[in-house]
Amino acid sequence: MMDYRLEVFRQVAEQESITKAARALHISQPAVTKHIQVLESELRVPLFTRSASGMVLTQAGMLYLEHARQV
Repeated sequence: MMDYRLEVFRQVAEQESITKAARALHISQPAVTKHIQVLESELRVPLFTRSASGMVLTQAGMLYLEHARQV
């Protein structure tokens, strides 16, 4: 499951949008949101700053994206 969460995280980070990530992954927006929430809860750190214009990676999110790309 963690590998899939990494892929969901990577898609959201690269697309800067939950909607676009959901389309790319062929899953619902609530499912993407849940995966990100669980991942942030497990890591105990916010990975994104949410805004009306989209999802922006935090510093921790940038580091985690490097990790996700290597995996």
